[in-house]
Amino acid sequence: MLFSQLRKKQVVNLATGACLGQVTDLVFDDMTGVVRAIIVPDIKTGFLAHLKPREDLMIPYKCIETIGNDVILARVDSYATLDEEKRK
Repeated sequence: MLFSQLRKKQVVNLATGACLGQVTDLVFDDMTGVVRAIIVPDIKTGFLAHLKPREDLMIPYKCIETIGNDVILARVDSYATLDEEKRK
């Protein structure tokens, strides 16, 4: 599958039923070239949401259950933001 096809898909969290948004990027393992995670922009909600910095969500590839024609189904109990992962 091409990244151009993958990035058009919505990501749905099977644990909560929430739509997390569309894939914007991938994280690769430097040594093996294997995909480690997908990146989805965090959707801020609420009255002051536009004042908060946007944090991209990093969903580990091992959490992905299925990649369908229209959606990606992932079982995610908790996820790190991309900024948190970069600090590690």
